Amino acid sequence: MREVKIQRKKSPSPFVLVFLSLYLSLSGISCKRNTTSPEPTPNLMIPMDIEPVFSPNDKYIAYVHENYSPMETEGDTEGIFILDVATGEKNIFLRDSIGIWHSCPDWSPDGEWLLFVRNRAIYKVKIKENLTPDTASITLLAQEGFFPDWSPNGSKIAYDIGAGDNCGIWLMDSNGENKKLIKRWGREPDWLWDGKKYCL
Repeated sequence: MREVKIQRKKSPSPFVLVFLSLYLSLSGISCKRNTTSPEPTPNLMIPMDIEPVFSPNDKYIAYVHENYSPMETEGDTEGIFILDVATGEKNIFLRDSIGIWHSCPDWSPDGEWLLFVRNRAIYKVKIKENLTPDTASITLLAQEGFFPDWSPNGSKIAYDIGAGDNCGIWLMDSNGENKKLIKRWGREPDWLWDGKKYCL
C-alpha cells in the first residue's frame, strides 16, 4: 500500500503574531463585532447665493439664497433676496416654503417688475418702493420654463424649457402671450444690448 504523507501547515512564528497584533492596534482596526448603533447623520446645510442679477440702475442685486440639504425642512430662510449695493442690506423678497421654491430672477428694463420661476413655472411681480412684492400683481406667464430673460425694450421674454417634447428656447410677449419655439435644444438665453439678437 502506498504511504500517504499528511503535510501540516506551519504555525506562524511568534514574531509574525506580534507584528500583526501591533499593526491592527495602530491602524485602529478591530476584530470585535460592532454592536453599537451608528450615530445619526446630521442635517448638513450648505448655504449658497446663486443667480445674481443687477437692477437696471445698478443699485440692487436680486439673487437666490438656498440651503442645500439632504432633507427639506421648514424654517430655512430660502428664496429670492434683494441686496442694496450701497449699504449691503439684504431682505427676503420671495420666501420658499415646503413644496414651493423660487429661482431665476430677472429685472424688467424699467426696474419695476421682477421675473421669477416658481416650481418650474414663470411669473412676474411688481416691485413696491420698499422693495417688497406687490402680491396682488403676481402673474403667471408660462406653465413651464426656466431662466426667463427680458428683452432690452421690455416687449419680449426669452426662456428655456429643459426637457420633454417642448425642450428648447422659447419667446413670448411680456404678458405671456404669443409663445413660440425659436430653437430646439437651446438653454439659458441672454439678449444682446440691441434687443435684436440673443445668445443661446
